[in-house]
Amino acid sequence: MYAPHRRDRRTTNSTGKKPRKVVKMKTNHQFANTSAKKTRSAKKERAQRKEQESQKLAANAAREGVERKKAADALKTLQLSASRTAETTYNAGKALLAIKADRLYKTPHKGEAYSSFKFYVGALFKISEQYAYMLINAARVQDVLFEAKVTEKHVAEKLLRKMTALLNHDDGKTKILEIWKTATKDQADKTPTDKELTDAVAANKPQRHPARIKNASDILNDPNSGDKEIIDILRSVSSGKAHLSGDELETLKERLSDICDNAGREDN
Repeated sequence: MYAPHRRDRRTTNSTGKKPRKVVKMKTNHQFANTSAKKTRSAKKERAQRKEQESQKLAANAAREGVERKKAADALKTLQLSASRTAETTYNAGKALLAIKADRLYKTPHKGEAYSSFKFYVGALFKISEQYAYMLINAARVQDVLFEAKVTEKHVAEKLLRKMTALLNHDDGKTKILEIWKTATKDQADKTPTDKELTDAVAANKPQRHPARIKNASDILNDPNSGDKEIIDILRSVSSGKAHLSGDELETLKERLSDICDNAGREDN
């Protein structure tokens, strides 16, 4: 027999079949135990998360200290023109890249946290954000060359700078390697001159898609548009500065044909 404070909910069938399984209602004490277990579990999860965050913060602080020292040493060397080398420039860029990519600049340093990379490099290294990005992008281009094993030498930043714009393209790495091979004429470990690299960049420059002409369709379809406006559109398309859709090209041909016909009638 069950305790008086427990309730049994029995359901019987009108046909006299065996009653359904007895459903035992939980007591207040049992509810309290369940709630306490959930509370303990939640506290344990919070404690684990806090411990993980603490460990991550400590790891980031340690790594930030290492990368900060590397960047500081390299930048200090760069300030001395006699000690300025391509390798030092690369080391500075790599250290700054690690700090930027993993957001180590947000790690508190001497009780002060920096909200942005710009404030971090300005306060700790006394350099501008633009100069920091110049070093970072040069290091990224150098890494492309190292990974492809087209050179084992550190290249001067003024040469690498010519190819940094390609990093934003989908096939940027491929283009960088093509430019480098063109400039070096596929000679291993040859460092191209400034002119050789400039010419190679110009020869392998990605093609830009011409812009569309604003209101071209309205101008072409407007019977009151002047001949000069139609001719201007033709010149833009012919020079490759702009492009038209298939329908717009057909309309342009018709308008040019009309202009020629009108000119012929005027001559007669």
